[in-house]
Amino acid sequence: MNLFDDPIDPRLRGKLDALNPVPERDADAARQDLSRFLSQAAQLKPAVSTVAKSRPNEWKLFQIRQERSKMATTLTSLILIFTLLFGGAGVTAFAAQASQPDELLYPVKTITEAVQFSLVSAPEDKVETQFRFLERRFAELRYMLEEEAIPPEAFVNRLQSQLQ
Repeated sequence: MNLFDDPIDPRLRGKLDALNPVPERDADAARQDLSRFLSQAAQLKPAVSTVAKSRPNEWKLFQIRQERSKMATTLTSLILIFTLLFGGAGVTAFAAQASQPDELLYPVKTITEAVQFSLVSAPEDKVETQFRFLERRFAELRYMLEEEAIPPEAFVNRLQSQLQ
């Protein structure tokens, strides 16, 4: 069975017939061609110079690229460190918003509130922000009373100053 038994366009069949198997090459002819190629290659081989040459200008460009690469690596490292520091601080500040006066992250919560308050400029917004913080203090006080815990002195002082 021939590979081309399927119905094929006659124009394509003519081109495919040209690709029929080629007979094997004569081994003697192959050896002769190889020796001719090797002799021509030996004639083209350039002689090695014994005179010492200075480094080409491309070497200086390579050194400059290496220095730029080191600078880029250092800059990338610094950006990564700052991102982790400030990103970590943001996550900590977000987590601190649910903390209670007797928990470790509570000072972070009060610091973020102070920053929020300092960013408010309109007087009516300042009053509204202060009331929102007072509502938080009362909720925290209720929590402390339900837990039968004694509120820390810093918490009491903060509550009194916000009430005033």
